[in-house]
Amino acid sequence: MANISTSAIHEEREAYTPPIHRIPYDILSAIFLDICYKDASTPLRLQAVCRSWRDILLGTPLAWARIPVGINLEGRHYDLICTYLERSHNLPLHLHIDALTDSRIIEKLRESADRVRCFQGRDRPISRIISPPLTFSNLEKLSMYGTRTYKDYLIAGWNMGMFPNLTSLDICWSDEYLKFISTSTGLPPLTELVVSCENTVALDTILDKCSQSLRLLHVTTVFQSPTEDRQRVLRVFPNLCYLNLGFHSSSPKGSSWSFNGLAPNLEFFYGEGIAVPPVDIYGVTALGIDQQHDLSTFSKLKMLYIAGEPVFALDVIRDLNDRPWLCPELSQISVERHLETIKEAAELLNQRAKTTGRKVEMDFGVRRINLLDQWRETMNVDQPTSFVP
Repeated sequence: MANISTSAIHEEREAYTPPIHRIPYDILSAIFLDICYKDASTPLRLQAVCRSWRDILLGTPLAWARIPVGINLEGRHYDLICTYLERSHNLPLHLHIDALTDSRIIEKLRESADRVRCFQGRDRPISRIISPPLTFSNLEKLSMYGTRTYKDYLIAGWNMGMFPNLTSLDICWSDEYLKFISTSTGLPPLTELVVSCENTVALDTILDKCSQSLRLLHVTTVFQSPTEDRQRVLRVFPNLCYLNLGFHSSSPKGSSWSFNGLAPNLEFFYGEGIAVPPVDIYGVTALGIDQQHDLSTFSKLKMLYIAGEPVFALDVIRDLNDRPWLCPELSQISVERHLETIKEAAELLNQRAKTTGRKVEMDFGVRRINLLDQWRETMNVDQPTSFVP
């Protein structure tokens, strides 16, 4: 081996490694789609590499269906928006909007209202596009975030009847928008609701209207007074399968908004800082904890999320190893923080696997906001394809 030159090794490797221009068109197209899904501005960079890549992108309309509308893109050219709209043909659009002041772009996007499947970004720029008399008849997901500090006149003309097919609503620190949505007529039956807010009155109103259809609920709030909580009415959520409750970092621990309902078909539950769960959780298949729980009562558990101090996570893993009959179907542990004792944790789970015959995968650095995606992946719950153009 010592007599073999470096150049000979490279020649041998290249003989078995096909150059990129030999990779089949459909495979490269799929690779480009995956990259463009992660960064909507990627098609512009990829098409500049070579003529072959440009031809592939021009023949892949789906790569242009996620349109980034922000400071950099908007500031360069109105024509770029037109390029995305043209090259995506008539496919449903997923708009990422961070900044928007050019009236030409606003009007151009309004002309494509029937194609918009998802709005995502800052609340004020989005509200400049969404205004009567337009109806966004194919909009299924609306995801907006704000600054928590101002009142907005832009939503005065909104009516939720403008979005007859809306199923997913994500409002982050935009209490004025949340309040308007809760009081608006024509609110469609939502299946997914993600809310971060200060005033939970609007949240309760939306839950009253969507209790029968809601499947996924993720809530982050600031401190709520006991008086406000006592005024709420018990609801039944027959289809709710995912419930994630938490509080803002500035709130006292354990002050998260209290879910007041019955969820007989719940599959996932995590209540940040909540010692006594507000619902019956012993039939869930996925659970989040940040304090001691008797895991012997969770016989169906397949996924476990451990938040809080790393030492707590290690104690839980030790307990699972010491009592291998706990959670016999467990296959995934996700930990909020990175463990300095990761080697010990891995060894404990390997020992458990030798005893039970079932391997448990482990992830670290998983934030509460990412639990929905983690749950979907672990439990093989498909995200609606309409949300991913």
